[in-house]
Parts: sequence; C-alpha cells; structure tokens
Amino acid sequence: MAVATYEVWADWFQFHEEGKELINVSITKALAATGNYIIGDVLSENESTGTAWTFSDAVKQNGCSGEITKAQAICETTSLAPRLTLYLFTTVPTSQLNDNAPNTALLHADLASYIGKIDFPPMEDLGGDSETIATPSTYGNLPLAFTCASGANDLYGILVTRDAITGESAGDDITINLTIEQTYLGEDLTGDVKSIHFNRGKSDELGKAEVGQLSLTLNNDSGNYSPSYSSGDYYGYLKPKRVVGIRAYDDDYNYQLFYGFIEEIIPHPHKTEQDAIITASDGIDYLSRHDMATALYKDVKTGIIHDYILTDANWLRLARLDDGQDTVPYWYGHGVKSRTAQEEIDDNEQGFSYVDGFGYFNFEDRHHRSIAEHQTSQATFDNTMSNIFYSLNPKNVYNIIRATVTPWELQSSTTLWTLEEIPSIPIGESKTWWADASINGESVFVDAWTTLVASTDYTANSQSDGGGSDMTSDIAVTLNKLAKTLKITLTNNGTSITYITLLQARGTYYDDKTKVTLKAEDTTSQDNYQKRTFKLDGKYMADTDKAQDYVNYAIGKYKNPRAEISMSIMNQDDTVLAQILGLEISDRITVVNDNLGLNSDYFVDYMGHDISMGGKLHTVTYRLADCINEDFWALGYSALASSTESGQTKLGY
Repeated sequence: MAVATYEVWADWFQFHEEGKELINVSITKALAATGNYIIGDVLSENESTGTAWTFSDAVKQNGCSGEITKAQAICETTSLAPRLTLYLFTTVPTSQLNDNAPNTALLHADLASYIGKIDFPPMEDLGGDSETIATPSTYGNLPLAFTCASGANDLYGILVTRDAITGESAGDDITINLTIEQTYLGEDLTGDVKSIHFNRGKSDELGKAEVGQLSLTLNNDSGNYSPSYSSGDYYGYLKPKRVVGIRAYDDDYNYQLFYGFIEEIIPHPHKTEQDAIITASDGIDYLSRHDMATALYKDVKTGIIHDYILTDANWLRLARLDDGQDTVPYWYGHGVKSRTAQEEIDDNEQGFSYVDGFGYFNFEDRHHRSIAEHQTSQATFDNTMSNIFYSLNPKNVYNIIRATVTPWELQSSTTLWTLEEIPSIPIGESKTWWADASINGESVFVDAWTTLVASTDYTANSQSDGGGSDMTSDIAVTLNKLAKTLKITLTNNGTSITYITLLQARGTYYDDKTKVTLKAEDTTSQDNYQKRTFKLDGKYMADTDKAQDYVNYAIGKYKNPRAEISMSIMNQDDTVLAQILGLEISDRITVVNDNLGLNSDYFVDYMGHDISMGGKLHTVTYRLADCINEDFWALGYSALASSTESGQTKLGY
C-alpha cells in the first residue's frame, strides 16, 4: 500500500476566528551614533554592549512558522538615504552586535539559526522621517519563510548599513516593523489520530450538496480531549465551532482534504482504552443557519447573486464563482437562510454549489461541466476498484417538465407600513423599527423606499395625544433600505421626552401578474417509464422564451434512466493514492470495469474518505454522474458528439 503523510489540526485558540493570520511586530532603538557610519557598520543602541533586534511574539505559538511579507525601517533623522540590511535568526546570534562596529554576520556558528536577510531599498523622506519599505514586489528577498525554535516564538536581527551614513544624530530612534503571515493553522493532533472519516457532495443526481461531515477518533489517554479535564493541554479551549482541518502530503503535492467547524467533542472513558470522537461540519452548515436580509438587485447574473448571498452571510473563506448563464430580473434575500437562497438560484440556473476541501465555496453554472477543463479525464480506474455498485432505475426519470413564469409589474408609490402605536423616546435615546412592506396584508418587495419626510411620514410631540409642543424637528432619522423591510431608527435630540405620534413608510413596489406555465413532455418516455413530472417554481424566471428553453433542456436530460454508480478505491499504489488525494467534486474520471461492461467517463458527485492505521489504509467511495447526461453542446467550447447512444449531442441553453 502507498502511504501519504497526513496532518490533522484544530484551532483551539481561535487563531483564525480572531483574524490573526497577520501579525505585526516592531522594535525601536535609539542609535548610539557616536560617530559616522561606514559601509558595513552595525546599527545598534550601544557601542560596547549592543544587543540583537528582538522581534517578540513573531508567531502565535512556540515553534510555529511564518512568512515575512513586508519590512519597514523608519529613522527619526531626516534626509538619510542609506540602504540597510537586516540579518534574521531564530536564536540570539554570536555575530557583532555593537553600534558603529564592522559587521561579522553571517558567522558559521550562527548558521543553524539563520533565516536569511532582508535588503531594504534606499531610504527617502518627503519632509519627515527617513523611511524604506521592502515587499515581495521590491527587491529584498521577501517573502521570507521561517520556523521559530521549538521553545520560542521570537526572531532576532542584526541591522547593517550598506552605505556610509553622515549627519545622523546620537539618540535618534530607528524603528523596524515586520509584517508576518502566519502559517500556523492550529494545534497538531496528528499523533493522536486513530481514524478519519469525511465526506461531501450530493448523494443523488438531482440533489443538493449536503453538509460536509468529518469524524475523528483520537487517542485520549492524556485527557487532552476531555473538556472537563482541568489538567489537559487544551482545558478551557475545547469548544464547538473551532476550526479543524485535514491535509495530506506526498513527494509532489500538498492536498487540502477538509476544512470545517467542530460540532461535537465526545470523550469515551474506558478502563482499557481512552478515546475521543470529534465531529465537524463544513461551511454549508454555517450558510444553512444564516438569516438573510438584502437590498433588491435587478438584472443580475446568478453567479453575482451567489456573491451577494456570501457577502450578506459574512463568508470569510474564498469563493470560486462562475458568472452564470441566466440573468435574474429581480432578486433579493429576505426571511430565508443563505443556503436556501443559494439552492433556489441553483435550481433556476440548473447549476450546483458546494464547499471543497479548502473550505472554499464553489458555484458551477449549468455549462460548467461542458467547458474545456472538464473534457479531459483526471484519473483512470481500470478494474482497480475494491467495490462497485451499479443500479439502473427510473428514480430520476422525468418526462413531463413544467416551469412557472412569474411576471412582475412596478406599482406607484404608496404607504407600505404604518406604526400602530404611540411610543415615547427619552432624551438622547433612540428606538428602532423594522417596517415590513405589505399591501392589504400581503407581503411585497420594494423597488425604492421613500426617504422619510418630516410632518408627512413622522411627527413627534411632547404629549402622547399630540396636544403638546411639536417636537418633530428634534428627531433624527437613520434608514437602512432593504428589499422587503425598512430599518428605521429615530433619535430624540430634544431637551425632553418625546412621543412619536405618526410613523409610516412609503415606496414603490412590485406586484406579480398572472403566472404562466410552460411545459415539455416526451410520450415515448411516458410509455416506457410511466408519467413522471418535475416542476420548477419560476420565482426568478420572467421570460417565457427562457422558460421554454429550460423545459426543452430538462426533458432531454431527464427523459431516460441513468445508472446510479458508486465505487470504492483503496491506496494500492502511488498512482492511485495521488488520484484519490487530488480528486475533487465535479472532476472527470474514467471508469473501466470488465465485469459490468463499463468503459466511460463520469463526474464525481460525492466522495467519502476513510483513513486509518496511520494512513496505511485510505479508502474513498465515489458517487458518479454519467458524463453523457452533462455533456450538452454549448457554442464556443463543446465538441459535437457521434451518433452513437453513448455520444449523442444534446443542445444546451
């Protein structure tokens, strides 16, 4: 069996959630500067007892790694233009540290702790301090990777001038700032791992991507994974929703297998064996719990809508989004979960969205699997599967396709909400209302909210019955205009309590007109497999021509049964191991099985991995989609297939 190196980590200390991927460290020294500096002199705070430039807490934890991405040197003395070099070490160097003394770095004795050097461009100033910055886009050897000593998280430097310096002032400050990108992911759990299982994708051709799941079995003899064990290394930090991930390495690549958030920590105390089970979910779970409230967007591509959804949900990982083939005339997210909104868009587009092993969100439009990069198989499994399942059934046969078109008509401005009480607002305080737009009790979505007009949309009075002094001018109004609601905040800037005697919201809105249903059917399929109907709620479809294209497309795709195929593969050699580590959802593979007469290409719809025995046994199960059902012909990048049944061309839209 071929074996890769696996790494399992958990961010118990909430490094990522707190946004600490970048750390800035800084040190300032008052230069001794007892005389002019010549080329190659050390810059330090004392001519006889100089010390190293110590950059404390350069990484999150002792022994962790990082990458210096920016370095800045600032000198209090103006009009200096020397080029400086900063030598960096993981322990205090034995080289010369005294100010104004000739540099001796790099000494061979310091080689084991030497990281490298940063060469700064010449200093300059525009009337203030002298400054220089080194970045990856300048010369200077950045980015510069390093790993701290096992018991430390500091770096040590020697600053040297590459030019003579005159005109400096003794005691003037020089500051070095380093920006360090942390490569620390979390605490390494690999040594305690007994088994790993994770899965993602969709288990049915017409299904949606399910929440990706991870289950880890850990050796808990130490008690480190028992939340109530006060002597454990992570006591007080073992909590749900910490980030957890799995990576694998071979001689050529680094594979990210899973990234998600811990759901449960379950210690299993036993007299002979102490285990702990940790379960986790990927980002789809996060999206399934976020409540949406967005503005109204008009004439936007489905890929852009996915971007709006992720932005509203404060999605922090990267996203890989196709533009989309459909333009939606009106879209908003309100009163639904983010994942529900995504699935509605996927249905309208006939696309697919999921979270991959990096934790990145992916949206694939309906042409995605027909583009050039998916026309080449990424792996071939020629009778190498340990198990294969084949089932031909009519479960996903549909021979009547219906799509509803919903036209919308813009209505003139009217009152969409009225406050039915007379609240009071104390001096200097604020109150907020969420005005949900409706007409005759029916919810509507708004094209444009009218900015509130004093005395027309709101009034305030010193008495609740309106018989006192008019205080409307004392009210400050703040609005947040969304598609189906208006957030109204009123602040009392007056000198006495005030009563809101009128508050209303006006705007233009859309009303749905008579809906139209488009249909396509195939009588031959009905005769063979009975009548089977698929309906699309055309919530975002306002074009009858597009709806007819959709039903024609869908009838061609679903009128005949497709075999359900799944198979299991083991890490029998290096080639197979690299394939199962590298494959992702939607990758195209070739499957050959002589006993079943299979020799075709398929797309990966689902994957489930099981890893045990320290990585010696790695089994993956794939659920596959027949490429012939995805290979629609699209102008510009698709090739016409043959006339055989296995290669028939179906027109996409």
